[in-house]
Amino acid sequence: MEYEECPYCGKKISREEMKEHLEMHYEEMKEEEMKMLEEMKQQQKAVMEDIKTANPELYIDFLNDLAKEGNREIKMLCAVEYLSMDLVERAEEIFKEMLSEPDADVYNGLGICARRKGLYNDAIQYFMKAIEYGEIEVSSTNICDIYEELGEFEKEEEFLKEMIQKYENGYLNAIYARALLIIGRHKEAEDFARKAIQLGEEMEGYLQLAFALIMQGKNDEAEKTLIEMKNKYPDKLQPYILLANIYMDKGEEKAKEYLDEIYKKSRDPYVMEYLAISYMSLGEEEKAEKVLKEAIMLHNLPNFHLIYGALLLDKGEDAKKEFLKALELSPTLNTYVKIADIYLGANDYENARKFVEIAESKFGKDEILYCIKGDISFQEKNYEDAIEEYKKSLMLGENIDAYIGLIRSYKELNEKEKALEICKKAIEIFEDEELYELLKELGG
Repeated sequence: MEYEECPYCGKKISREEMKEHLEMHYEEMKEEEMKMLEEMKQQQKAVMEDIKTANPELYIDFLNDLAKEGNREIKMLCAVEYLSMDLVERAEEIFKEMLSEPDADVYNGLGICARRKGLYNDAIQYFMKAIEYGEIEVSSTNICDIYEELGEFEKEEEFLKEMIQKYENGYLNAIYARALLIIGRHKEAEDFARKAIQLGEEMEGYLQLAFALIMQGKNDEAEKTLIEMKNKYPDKLQPYILLANIYMDKGEEKAKEYLDEIYKKSRDPYVMEYLAISYMSLGEEEKAEKVLKEAIMLHNLPNFHLIYGALLLDKGEDAKKEFLKALELSPTLNTYVKIADIYLGANDYENARKFVEIAESKFGKDEILYCIKGDISFQEKNYEDAIEEYKKSLMLGENIDAYIGLIRSYKELNEKEKALEICKKAIEIFEDEELYELLKELGG
């Protein structure tokens, strides 16, 4: 009789008995099969990503052929891929084909398409249909995002109130807390965040509770909340970031410890930018430089070159090389403006003016460029020149920075009545704390 070794337990089993024996290992076999299928899926996904990056047109042709398949899962995959490539019309076609057997994913997809097209009312209706089909959290978040984008906070609050009455859901309480924070009702936000945690939505609940406590000046309570959150969710970055911010406000060494923890956990470009700026604000130039050099090597984004340039200026070194690299990656008006602002902040008025002039030669007259020229003249105490530049800026468009510069320039020239008149006019256009402070200084 011939014996074989069982691949799962190592036991010697006769060929005749092997089939029956393997039935004992059914769950292990199933798990191994699923693992193999997942690996194949990941490999296929990687191949698809390579094609999309190397040859987008070929990838679109591939998706078009794939979308003709009757399989619902494949159609959904294609629609999602079209959205990722911003081919909204094509994605919408696929989702609409699937309306014969609708579900929450189809209505959510149609909602995203409508939102991308700026059809916000249609988008909200689609997301409401998705809620009817059982997708409460993602759809509600999308609806809230639309209301916030449109500045319709009362409608957002009304929507969330109705949803909370209808569904006993922790996440809804958490996003209601977020909405209340936006409109400044911090104590109510705290209450709803605590309710979210009670209902089991700990992650988002803790986060909104911490924000609510910070906004009320209860930093000690916020710190305890965030430490609890950190201990429960050690892989999440939010508690570390908020704790670092709390300690930075206190000016304590503990902030550096949390920043170091964040650095150990992530090389995400947004996180690395946060770390570089935070280290710089704490005077940790060596750590900031280390992060920036690594970020440039990993991501090579224009913002990293701009921040590194600012760091070099702080150290009294030449930053132009980094600024030129930023412009090479992003030769836009916005990049020139950022460079000029950095030089202005470093009191290097000559280079600030030089980059403004180059931007003017490339992009023409612009309200922001006139405003920066006004700021340069103001810093050089040439207040009359500054006034002329701010006026030119305001002729091209209403902007608060030009108004503030104009008010401060007239104030420096002791023309307080003129400054007060402009300040009152600006307040009619902009609800801004700095304008109210200036009004108070001018005796208005």
